[in-house]
Amino acid sequence: ILDQDSPYFVLGGEDWDMRTLNIRDNACLDCHRIGMSTLSLFMRNGWDPNEHMPPTNPGSLADDLNELIKVWNEGPEKTEEANWVVPPMNGQPMKSVVDDYPNQAFFNDPNYSPLPVGRKNAATGMANESKRQSLSQQLKAMVDTGTLSKEDAEEIFQSAFSD
Repeated sequence: ILDQDSPYFVLGGEDWDMRTLNIRDNACLDCHRIGMSTLSLFMRNGWDPNEHMPPTNPGSLADDLNELIKVWNEGPEKTEEANWVVPPMNGQPMKSVVDDYPNQAFFNDPNYSPLPVGRKNAATGMANESKRQSLSQQLKAMVDTGTLSKEDAEEIFQSAFSD
């Protein structure tokens, strides 16, 4: 059972992958946590955290957000003062976890993407997001009209935004 004294609301259960990134002195993590797959999904669908967060001064934590995305893409093991943590549960305080964490899930990996856009592109900024969406719509239209195969469209899309 997740603890009622958790410093933030926790959605999930003790056998779920409850890992979130922790980065020392990163202000994005002072009051809440978010699964990075969730953040990436929201951003790919046009939500810009810098327009909303923090609520009292939107955009003021842009550097902290960029650091969070960078650590997500590169892995916390490559960043000093960064690690995976799980929230307080079963009377235990928040704690750091490592690779042998038993509840790891596929979605908590920066290489997982439920959409054709790779998560690694999230750090390139919102300007490229509209370009990705536009190209995706154009390619889908070409596939729908039969002027391009689905496989060719996927290849073109991936090559247009590969690192």
